[in-house]
Amino acid sequence: MHLNQEAYKTFQRNCLEASKKYGRSVQTQKMMDVLKMMWQYNRYTVSECSF
Repeated sequence: MHLNQEAYKTFQRNCLEASKKYGRSVQTQKMMDVLKMMWQYNRYTVSECSF
């Protein structure tokens, strides 16, 4: 699997910011599941980060 490290970092940061904004904690496993899905579809949008 080819991972875009910059996209990963940006997506992870956006997810963490979104979780703080909506007052939700991000669980590591769910985060990884979402990231894997994002990588599969090459989508790194914060709108897809709904925990």
